[in-house]
Amino acid sequence: MSSFGGISSGGISFSGLASGLDTRAIINALLQAESRPMESQRARQADFRARSDLFGRLGSLLSTLQDSAAALTRNSTFDALTGSSSAPGRVGVSVGEGAVAGNWTVEIERLAARHVLTSNGYAAKDTALFTADTLRFVQDGNTIDVAVAGTTLQDVADAINADTTLAVTARIVDTGDGADPYKLVLESDATGAAQEFTVESVGGGLATLVEQLGTNVASEAQDALVRVDGVEFRRATNTLSGAITGVTLDLLEASASTVEVTVTADRSTSTSAAKDFVAAYNAVVDFIATHGKTAEDPAERGALAADPLLRSIRDRLRTVLGSVVSGTGSDGHAMLALVGFSSATDGRLTLDESEFEAAFDADADALTALFASDDGIATRLDDLLDDLAGTDGLIGTRRDGLTDRIDDLDKAIRRSELRLETLEKNLVARFAALESLLAQLQAQGSALGGFGKGSA
Repeated sequence: MSSFGGISSGGISFSGLASGLDTRAIINALLQAESRPMESQRARQADFRARSDLFGRLGSLLSTLQDSAAALTRNSTFDALTGSSSAPGRVGVSVGEGAVAGNWTVEIERLAARHVLTSNGYAAKDTALFTADTLRFVQDGNTIDVAVAGTTLQDVADAINADTTLAVTARIVDTGDGADPYKLVLESDATGAAQEFTVESVGGGLATLVEQLGTNVASEAQDALVRVDGVEFRRATNTLSGAITGVTLDLLEASASTVEVTVTADRSTSTSAAKDFVAAYNAVVDFIATHGKTAEDPAERGALAADPLLRSIRDRLRTVLGSVVSGTGSDGHAMLALVGFSSATDGRLTLDESEFEAAFDADADALTALFASDDGIATRLDDLLDDLAGTDGLIGTRRDGLTDRIDDLDKAIRRSELRLETLEKNLVARFAALESLLAQLQAQGSALGGFGKGSA
């Protein structure tokens, strides 16, 4: 292998002893000179690749901006509602589809409850106390028999819990009460009056325990009873839906006093969308400022400074953001500058959230139209960004052009490499022939010199 670019010298080797020349160094110097155009091509290719990558990043930033603009065209961004309660510890509020703004008075007379029975206290939970028996449960019109083979309090709880058809759960609790702290607690798996259950001893082996359970009713199964604007509602759970369209109430505490439930426009959704839009726009502005920077010093110049597309993108975006929207129906909502947006000297946007929310409160429909109407800011931006970053947009076209130039340079570089390989082989062959000829001439000269001495 030669010392230049890994090009093979074709297996020919020679020392240069005949001529006294460093023939390898001469060949390498000639090849180096011939390769300069190829190195220039490689540098240009690297530049095109870097520019293509930068346009790819710009396209991604523009797509993000388009997504954030699209969010400002959705009715859900400006029509979102939120619910509140004057006593959140007693009534929780969740707002869903179909809800409308308004106020309602809620009174919780009682909460839905589980049915809970307890036994008397026992000294131990694992000591034999009973004889084998069958417990008969009646719940919601169903009769279920549970066989209890064991004799301890724990055996009773385990047998009940092993029956998956029974909507009752048993547990042993340690009350810490004197010598008899352990109690059996039976609790319905769900709330509501229909979950009430009774239990009896079929064979008598658990009759004493059953009698205790029937006597100690810790909680009666019951439905929730709620009044909304005076209308009475009963529910088996402590979640009330259907009383207020699109609103679900979480019933947390019964009380004789009323709770005010309010549904209002949710400004936070639109404000968050506006902030996302500002951040996405500023990311594009920052990219253009960095990579499109012009300067006399090449070291300070942006990689895309010579490309007019960046300036065009910047100017077109500014034009859209500074435009007047005629379809808002409100002069105070006709421009971004009137609803809390402002632009700094470097082109970056800022958002005054309080001013934006004040514009929302003043006329939410007009604010929606500013972005989402046919000539709204976000609508115009969506069209512009399609032209820039869409499937057939200018960014993609620019990258395709750079890819073509990279491919053309690939071919040119390969041709140059082949030409250099051929040149090296030719040079090696020529210098080898020269060395061979000089060696022959030197040999002949030596022979002639010896012949002359012999004749004398």
